[in-house]
Amino acid sequence: MKNKILLAIAILLSISAQVLGQSTLEASVLKELNIYRKSKGLQPVVYSSEITKATKHHTQWMVSANMCTHYETSDVPGIKTLKSPTDRGNYYGLLKNVSSYEEICSQVKAFSGNFFTASKKSDAVLGKDIIIIFSESPEHNKSLLTVVSPDTVVSVGISVIIKGEIAYTTIYFIEK
Repeated sequence: MKNKILLAIAILLSISAQVLGQSTLEASVLKELNIYRKSKGLQPVVYSSEITKATKHHTQWMVSANMCTHYETSDVPGIKTLKSPTDRGNYYGLLKNVSSYEEICSQVKAFSGNFFTASKKSDAVLGKDIIIIFSESPEHNKSLLTVVSPDTVVSVGISVIIKGEIAYTTIYFIEK
């Protein structure tokens, strides 16, 4: 009976991530972000598939351009250039009636081990590594802990794309 309950929970978690459009890796990043925020006395953030459209756009640009920056400084075939986080927010209709917004992006090694025994990190480990990397940067950490007032809801879009041994990540925060 216990195994059936655990299996049902695992299936529901898998379905909910797929329905929301999140990969299991992106769901792990969200989980680790909320654990981190809770450790700092903050409310959890809420995943938004609408905001994720902007993060997926930017992460795809970073992977195609092979660089990690907030500013899309070069044209990439097949991807509309949206030069700044503000441009992306406006293009995807995200910045109406918001009190604040932030975008953070990074590159993290997606593999562990050495040249002979390298293997992809599990989604849980990589999700935690992504939040650790962000938290170690003062400017990114400020975004992780974004809050204007305790009564507002912070929504996020999260996108992670692995290319080669690198996980490119974009998180966009919007507070209304």
